[in-house]
Amino acid sequence: MKKSEIRQMIKEEIQKLNEGQLSIDEFIKEINILRLKNKNNWYQWTGTVDGKKVKIKGYKTWLQIFKVSGIDNSNPMERNVKQFKDDLQKAFN
Repeated sequence: MKKSEIRQMIKEEIQKLNEGQLSIDEFIKEINILRLKNKNNWYQWTGTVDGKKVKIKGYKTWLQIFKVSGIDNSNPMERNVKQFKDDLQKAFN
């Protein structure tokens, strides 16, 4: 087996171990940081939170696509930051 194949296998195993390890609070913090780093740009995020598959495509505080386990949780445009964070939280309740 080649070193590159071994590295890829290790990477995949680490990714499997990390799935579901992100708590809801960590997720909200990570998405908010992503939003701040991408002012006036679209951003995307895909991962597993609290054992659920999550997909996001957003612009500022607007979550055009926000799916948790396939359920649409998209929010309206022009949300303030508190509403944005609340929207992220409510999807898991």
